[in-house]
Amino acid sequence: PAEPAADFPEGWTLKTIPRSTGGKYDQRWYSSSGLTFNTKKGAKSFQEFVEEGHDDATAYKLYEEKEKKAKEERKVKREEAQKKKKQAESEVV
Repeated sequence: PAEPAADFPEGWTLKTIPRSTGGKYDQRWYSSSGLTFNTKKGAKSFQEFVEEGHDDATAYKLYEEKEKKAKEERKVKREEAQKKKKQAESEVV
């Protein structure tokens, strides 16, 4: 069952869902308009766009763009770290 989501405006809910493998749980945040978020950080990011005055559709698009950019930045950092590691390994040999 859903419960009110703490730290969110009225109408937001949180569901805690047990994994089929047992032992662990996933959480899902649901906006008052029914949008689903897998992380609290993502839900908060969306909510910030709403609070800036954007309607839900625009806020969600901005949220998705922000998430995509963050994912690309993480990929670049990971690739740079791998490159540095390979260079360090080749210098040792």
